[in-house]
Amino acid sequence: MLDAGNTETYSVDIDKRIEFLGLTQKDFAFLRANRGLSMSVLPDVLERFRDRLLAIPKLKHNFANTSMVNLDGSLLTHFTYLIEGDLGEAYKTSVTRVGKVHANMSLEPVWQVNASGLLVADLNRSIMRKAGFLRRRSAIKLTGILTRLIMMDLEIALSITEEMLKDRTNTRKLRIAQNFRTNVSNTVETLAATSVQTSDSIRTASTAAEQLSTSIIAIRDQMNDATSKTRSAASLASVSNTQVTELANKVSDISDAVRMISEIANKTNLLALNASIEAARAGQVGRGFSVVAGEVKNLAAQTTHVTENINNHIAAIRDATERTVHNVTTISKECDQVDSIAQSVRSALDEQASATRDITLSVGQARTGSEASVQQSRSLQETTEDFFTTLG
Repeated sequence: MLDAGNTETYSVDIDKRIEFLGLTQKDFAFLRANRGLSMSVLPDVLERFRDRLLAIPKLKHNFANTSMVNLDGSLLTHFTYLIEGDLGEAYKTSVTRVGKVHANMSLEPVWQVNASGLLVADLNRSIMRKAGFLRRRSAIKLTGILTRLIMMDLEIALSITEEMLKDRTNTRKLRIAQNFRTNVSNTVETLAATSVQTSDSIRTASTAAEQLSTSIIAIRDQMNDATSKTRSAASLASVSNTQVTELANKVSDISDAVRMISEIANKTNLLALNASIEAARAGQVGRGFSVVAGEVKNLAAQTTHVTENINNHIAAIRDATERTVHNVTTISKECDQVDSIAQSVRSALDEQASATRDITLSVGQARTGSEASVQQSRSLQETTEDFFTTLG
């Protein structure tokens, strides 16, 4: 009737259906003997049948791309097989094509059944009218045989339509299932791969966090040791400052003593000068005293020279002591500053160590979750495979 547009083949068992309908070879011989009567009314019946089909908008839309000449020719050829009782391979091909066309048109069975009912009624009525009263008995028998054959034809077409739609539905289901399987499999594989990568990344991050935590602890221990040594140095600087201050005080005492010696030497020198003057006045009697006065004067001069040297050394010691006091004081202050900085760094390290512990804990939990995700992904993939294996 129409181009079905596919290559599906379906088995059509005519013999069993003929047997079920109770038709015999005599019935088919009678059918062929009265072929002229049936064929005389068939073209008009099919034309009215075609007009009834096209009067329905849904069916008219389905036949929109079909040539009316081809449609009329296909209908006439198909029903000629039935009228002549020619139910061989040509008829099987024709009825198969009808079933496929109905399937391609998504034509509901209600339309096929009602259309066949209208066709049978019109054909029987036309045959009875054409036969007239004298051939009424033969017309009744003829319409009975044709009615059973047309109903058989309808049943075959419906079966092929149903089988074809079922095959298409199964094919579509298999395609959807395969696509779903492929998509699920790809998704699960991607999820599994991503989970593995995430797990590896988390494992690396966990190792790095642990190493960072260890490094921070080592740095903090070193900072504590440095702080301890800095405080010890500050304490030693403080002690040194005290000792240098005491030394400066001692030097000051020595300077005072040297100054007293210098004053005594000056006075002794003055006395020796006076004694020399008096010895000179005494003449020969005071010569011995003059020698003693000269020696005392020399001793006073040496004492003055020595005390000057001592004063110079004391001045140098005082300058060095003052510089030392200044340097020790500066060192002590800088040690205090270093200690303050070390305390700040240690405090920051403590906070960083605490944060690193939290990060390590969080990374550990994430690692556990990631490993669980990997396991669940693999389990989901296995379940999916089992599901589709069960579906076949």
